[in-house]
Amino acid sequence: MTTEATITRAEKIRSDVANCPFILEGYSQAEVPPLSVTVSIGVAQIGPGQTVSDLILAADQAMYAAKTQGRNRVLAFSDGLVRNETWLSRRGR
Repeated sequence: MTTEATITRAEKIRSDVANCPFILEGYSQAEVPPLSVTVSIGVAQIGPGQTVSDLILAADQAMYAAKTQGRNRVLAFSDGLVRNETWLSRRGR
């Protein structure tokens, strides 16, 4: 799967979570209104000579960068850097 396809899939997950209200079981909506939940997602791909640990570290770094840049977004890790281009960093509203 390409980086772009991975980002598109992660963006769909981010959007689905943001658009799904979280309702606490056992409470009426008058008592506790639905909560908004968002996620920040870091994506990465494994390259030649890299280990699974390298992959997880790269995705983790991208996720923390997404949180630092405002949360509720998808960022990709590539070539040792977190890529932050308009199509890679999609912030929910």
